[in-house]
Amino acid sequence: MKKIKDERLILRNLMNIRIAWIVQNLAILIFLVYQIIKSQDTSGVFTYGNPLWAVFTIGTYTLIVLSVNVSGPMEDKEKMTHKKMIFISLGVFLITTIFFYFAFLQVHPLLALISGTVVAMIIYGLLTYANRFRDHQ
Repeated sequence: MKKIKDERLILRNLMNIRIAWIVQNLAILIFLVYQIIKSQDTSGVFTYGNPLWAVFTIGTYTLIVLSVNVSGPMEDKEKMTHKKMIFISLGVFLITTIFFYFAFLQVHPLLALISGTVVAMIIYGLLTYANRFRDHQ
């Protein structure tokens, strides 16, 4: 098997991988929605005991972490202030906490707060990491 050296073919191959990942995750989301409609119980669908949910979340988190290295070198953009990064993290915290609050059927508000906090901290860490590659103000 020959190694691909043409940059256009490499980019096309990466685009094909991206399209395959999108189609795969759309299929997983369709099955998850079908499970919600069929069972009317979201607590059974949004657990790591459900292999589809586990595959979807693991794949999504992996893509997020790996995309930081690809989009990292942003020398043409200014550094974000810590105030802006905290504001973005707070927005993510609120949205995620509300999502998990309703996903857990409004029964576990503490678990929703913990989930929102964890996701917001991960986003803040990724923003801080990506901020290293930006130009100084």
